[in-house]
Amino acid sequence: MPSTTQTNETQDEISLSQRFFRPRTLVSFAIAFVILYFLLTRVEIDVAETMKVLRGTNLPLLSLSFLVYYLTFPLRGWRWRILLLNAQFDDPPPIRDLTEITFLSYFANSLVPAKLGDVYRSYLLKRSAGLSFSKTMGTVVAERFIALVVLFALVGVISLIGFGGRMPETILQTLGVTLILVLVAVVGLLAMKGGRGFIQSILPERVRSLYARFEEGMFLSFRRFPVLLLLTLLIWVMEGGRFLFAALALNLALDPLTALFIALGAALLTTLPFTPSGLGFVESAIVAVLLLAGELGMVSGVNASLAFSVALLDRLVSYWGLILLGLVVYIFSKKTK
Repeated sequence: MPSTTQTNETQDEISLSQRFFRPRTLVSFAIAFVILYFLLTRVEIDVAETMKVLRGTNLPLLSLSFLVYYLTFPLRGWRWRILLLNAQFDDPPPIRDLTEITFLSYFANSLVPAKLGDVYRSYLLKRSAGLSFSKTMGTVVAERFIALVVLFALVGVISLIGFGGRMPETILQTLGVTLILVLVAVVGLLAMKGGRGFIQSILPERVRSLYARFEEGMFLSFRRFPVLLLLTLLIWVMEGGRFLFAALALNLALDPLTALFIALGAALLTTLPFTPSGLGFVESAIVAVLLLAGELGMVSGVNASLAFSVALLDRLVSYWGLILLGLVVYIFSKKTK
């Protein structure tokens, strides 16, 4: 990208350490731990029994859970490279570099609320490869839209197959929230496309060119849609595999469809801006859905302590493990220097 264009892009430094110690972030962690406290006290979870269950974790199955989840990141890097090529970046970084940046963005989302990691991802790519921040953000938004559409479709199909006519209110509410998000996203995209000239005319001059690059990056990203759809579907299925192996590691016999539904529901809750990666909300939802599945006869032998143990083990893989490994990558990565 020409240097004259780069000078119009934001040059603000994004420091994760500074963002982490901001009052808003600390308050979000406080909210998360309050939610977890209420979960422990209101659902009558036996902490001693939970610890006993966790001590019996099948380590090979837990390792499979880790492996399946962290193998999604190369796929995310590959998907992002396709999006960048769609957006007419002639020579985007290789999949290895994009995987590293994507991993760091998920690490950022685990530390700070409001999905800062999506912005951080574009910032790292601009700083390491010199690509337009605004146009890159357009590809990230397109990626999120595709992921949300596939998420809604999968949750809807699995709900009908797994729950049939007995779909409880909790499931219907989840579907309703997802549908609203999809509709808002679709309406937003159509409004942006139809009102392109009007939107640019009302924007300040200094913002107009940035918005034009963002819009270009987003709408161009939807080319090669079948490949993007297939990769997104595979990533979501692997998220379900992560949860399935975590449950099996605690000897909870869970069918793949139920595991996929819970994993997708957890993924939806990670988008909530109140806590980092939905901390507190995700654990509560996992426990609630597992207990609900037990009441409906879809899962046998599940109680509050076992459900909480599964939630903790799954989040060890997808949240706490991500923080630990992400910290190592963050410290040694040249892209964060």
